[in-house]
Amino acid sequence: MRRSQRAAGEGFRRLNGAASGPLAASLGEALDALAADERLVAAFGAQVADWYTRIKRFELARHAAAEDKDDWQAREYFGRIWREPAAGEASVVAGD
Repeated sequence: MRRSQRAAGEGFRRLNGAASGPLAASLGEALDALAADERLVAAFGAQVADWYTRIKRFELARHAAAEDKDDWQAREYFGRIWREPAAGEASVVAGD
């Protein structure tokens, strides 16, 4: 590992005491941690942090309400490029 990579990693681990606690295990936990972190909220701006957490909490709610979680994820995250193939069509990537 190069010295610059090692230094960056050490800086990341020290950032806001992150080395003393575990990473969030879920998106919900990560959003709670972001909202509680005054330094990150100040760095992003309170309004941006609020918008981001609201959008992601709404995403969590839609995922929780989805009957088929895998299908929901495919539509949510790949909806612009993914579509069901037409009868007899092999490609499922839009634009092919």
